[in-house]
Amino acid sequence: TTLQEADGLTNQLYKWVESAEEPLNSYATGILSVVMEQHDFSSEQEVREKNARIVPLLLKKLKELQVQGEEERNREFEERFKRPFALFSKTSPSKRRMSSEGDDAGEKLQKNGNYDVTHSSKRRSMKVDTVLARTRDILGNKLTPGWPEGIKSPPYSAGHSLENSNSSWAEMEINIIGHFQVYPISIQTKQIYILRLLAPLAEYQDFVPMAQESQILAVVKKYINVKETRDARLGYEALRLLGALFCHKKYTAEWVYTGGLEMLMEMPRPSVAATGSSLCIYYLACDHDTMEKICGLPQLTLERLVKYCLWLLECSHLSGRHYAIMFFGLAFPFKVLLDIFDAYNGLRLLYNSISTLPAIGDNVETQDMDEDELITQRTTIRSALTALKAYAETHLAIRCE
Repeated sequence: TTLQEADGLTNQLYKWVESAEEPLNSYATGILSVVMEQHDFSSEQEVREKNARIVPLLLKKLKELQVQGEEERNREFEERFKRPFALFSKTSPSKRRMSSEGDDAGEKLQKNGNYDVTHSSKRRSMKVDTVLARTRDILGNKLTPGWPEGIKSPPYSAGHSLENSNSSWAEMEINIIGHFQVYPISIQTKQIYILRLLAPLAEYQDFVPMAQESQILAVVKKYINVKETRDARLGYEALRLLGALFCHKKYTAEWVYTGGLEMLMEMPRPSVAATGSSLCIYYLACDHDTMEKICGLPQLTLERLVKYCLWLLECSHLSGRHYAIMFFGLAFPFKVLLDIFDAYNGLRLLYNSISTLPAIGDNVETQDMDEDELITQRTTIRSALTALKAYAETHLAIRCE
């Protein structure tokens, strides 16, 4: 509404996306991505012509930023290798850089002969010799590879700080929910804004020729390899774009042929990327021909697919659970998937996914619920009942045969 009332604002956003310098260019891209979510606005002919003009620029920029992001990630990896516990430091990155610069300066002084470190070096050498001697006494000079026998983790004590008990989250956060820096804008944020703008535009047929020219699937595959990128947020945005591409039959067939289905099951669990993969799996199931191709894959791949979707039913976010339910509703007519579903006790998990929802209980439980949450749960229940109906119909058809 605000953009419609502000005459000329969207035209200015398009100008900034096309020709403005950074960071204005990226901020305008982020704002325009929110506007494009309004399908009534993005489907207008004039808007689609403007989008056809900026999409090639965005795709080209996205590929350049992806290369820059990989280079930045490699530099960060090398820095972590040099300082493996820097992740848990309370100091800011700028202070860490100052510290490293100070260390470099100290090394230069040492080389020039202006800094005497003989005494400290001797002390460090004595400490190392003492530790090695005590270790030999404990193990009896039987040092073996791996975790030595006789050495156990210290028992938990109340004196442990909260910082130590939660230290693993600092390493896990980027794999589970991810984060991005808006100001000053980072390379990661620039990519996220472009992916968000491309996602609603990818549903239109106008997008397909431009996407083919830029080999968009190869670009997306690099993003959703979260084990390599270690960035669940960037992977999630790329999966949203991939789901929009699956509106076109060409991309669903190509994705299955090139082994992309296995990549969708490699997301960290749990994570926002896993929720994005559930969306893509559901969109693949929407096409009957694509499902027939999936059923022709090796048995182990199909078992992994069903087990992954059953995990989504139990452990994922509510939206990921909903997409998994809808996937099964479309997969039950295919006997090979139905047999695997029964073999892994899937019916119990499907029933449990809705039996615990407050919306299916007494009215007292739903009084304190938000209206949007209540609608979401009722939609999930409706989809689950549709899936159960498809399950029963398929089994009845098999018995009649």
